[in-house]
Formats: sequence, structure tokens, C-alpha cells
Amino acid sequence: LPEVMTEFYGSFDKEKACWMSKHEDDTYCIKPVRLDVIKSTGRKMLFIVAGGHKLDEEGKVASGHSTSGGLGLIVLTPNGANLGVVAANDLYEWFGTYNSIPEHDTVTIHRLGPNGAYGWVAKSQEDHSGYEYRWAKVYGVIGHSVTLLTTVTSYFSSGEPIGCGTEEQERCSTLSVKYVFETHSSASS
Repeated sequence: LPEVMTEFYGSFDKEKACWMSKHEDDTYCIKPVRLDVIKSTGRKMLFIVAGGHKLDEEGKVASGHSTSGGLGLIVLTPNGANLGVVAANDLYEWFGTYNSIPEHDTVTIHRLGPNGAYGWVAKSQEDHSGYEYRWAKVYGVIGHSVTLLTTVTSYFSSGEPIGCGTEEQERCSTLSVKYVFETHSSASS
């Protein structure tokens, strides 16, 4: 895994204990989050999740509501003594507000459909100004790219700590959603 991280993100910084990487005009401190190995359609596939905080000009973790941590999704397969790239996203995908990054249990591998279709579900959330959101982004492999397939808002609540029904809070709501993947359909994936 260290060699894979170096190949995709550059050099390892021992002091910060992460791979220092530049994307557009931003610097990120990237770490591997999880590695899942799946045998799919007769071959072994390595599903790698990486996450990184955006750093400010002083090299410290940037802050602020609109600052997002980066999410990297990579699929590799053995190719002789090496690993071949099956697919990857842009390696710095928006993950969540306040520079949040994925944790081991927030981005998980799932069978998304029939015919060996696997991908990730990345869960994130935000609680801001009386609104609470939770969502799940579903990523799959299309060609040589890891692509966002859909975003499911799994929870939404509006309201203030003072309670619903008070002045300025006449229209409070809560929405909760459960989702599942159809993995046994005879239709294409």
C-alpha cells in the first residue's frame, strides 16, 4: 500500500505521517483509509480508499465550512508481478464540509448489482444552522473511471434547538430513507 500511495500521491512526509500532494492550487495531506480485496468476474480486485485534509498556506489543516477534505478511490488488479490500474476517480473528490475526510467505516465496498459490479458507498453528514443532513454517495466503475452514480439523502431534519412550531420555525421536517441494491436481477448491471 505505501508504494501505491506514492505512485498516486507523491512523497511521504514522516513528520506529518501522510503523503503530501498538490491538486490544482491546493496542498493535501493524504492517508490510506481502507483496502478491500474482492474476487470479481474471475479476477482479484483491490479497492483502495484514500482521504486527505486540505492544508492552509502555513501547512496546517485548513478550516471553514466550505473547505472539503479529499476522497481518492482506486481499483487495482494483479498484472504479473505488478498491479494494473482498473479505474480511479480524480483522487481529490469532495467529501464533506469542515475539511472532513473519510474514516474506515464511512466508505465501504458493496456489490452494486449483478455481473460482478462492485463499488463504494461513502457516507457523510453535516449539522449546520439548525439543519442536519446525512447522505450516501454511490460510486461505481464505468470504463476506467470511478464515477459518482447517485447521491441518496438518507436523513434530513430542519429545526432549531428551541423546537419546532415556534416563531420562525413553523415548517420543521424530518426525512429518513433506507436503501438497498438489487444484486440478483437478470437485467444488466
